[in-house]
Amino acid sequence: MGTEIGKRLRWVQLVEQGKSCGQVCLHCGISRPTLRKWVARYRAVGPDGLESQSRRPICSPARKVSEQERAWIAERQTAWPRLARKVEREHNKRYAKEIPGERVQMDTCKIAPGLYQYTAIDDCTRIRVLGLYKRRSAANSLLSLEKVIEDFPFPIQRIQTDRGREFFAYAFQEKFIEYSTKFRPVRPASPHLNGNVERSQRTELEEFYPTVDLRSEDLADRSDDWQSHYNEFRVHGSWMAVHLGKSGTNERD
Repeated sequence: MGTEIGKRLRWVQLVEQGKSCGQVCLHCGISRPTLRKWVARYRAVGPDGLESQSRRPICSPARKVSEQERAWIAERQTAWPRLARKVEREHNKRYAKEIPGERVQMDTCKIAPGLYQYTAIDDCTRIRVLGLYKRRSAANSLLSLEKVIEDFPFPIQRIQTDRGREFFAYAFQEKFIEYSTKFRPVRPASPHLNGNVERSQRTELEEFYPTVDLRSEDLADRSDDWQSHYNEFRVHGSWMAVHLGKSGTNERD
């Protein structure tokens, strides 16, 4: 007999011994509806009634795929795994723009205590601009924005960020008006819409920061060198898509 069933049986036995429901509930730390439920099941079925029952609904009108269809899909994927992967690739959506500067994704990433990276990546060319700061703040967001506008080799039409507070200061918003650039935050709880910059920052965490000393005085210079290497030499998904014409395949970044 399981632990849960044993506890429920003890509750029922106390009631059967003549204890009042209030006394049993106070002694065992349970509610009256819970006690009445298990007593009723015990009296109707016996000890078998103390087992937990499935809470799955009998009918689900909103369900789009039946259990039979789920079994059929699983069978097909097991029989033809290569076909399943091909279908998955064909339906993979690539978030990219056709014009450089049409949309730039921007985000922040904590590298270590007192060290934050601001990242901006163009959705067409995948060119990036990085900046290292001690805090994630509106003032540093302004500095990063000026660096982005200055370093990108083409005009920026739109900058997209998440809804972090560092991007919603008045001074930061006024800079967009000054530069005639649109500001487009993503919907709440939608990090996938900023997926290019999110994946890009993971590249830093995997390939760059393990190779440097985070307390080094020339860390900013090393970051600039890494930015140049990424933009000019490193092969990644955007290069493959542009040069091989595989815009529907998975991208590395």
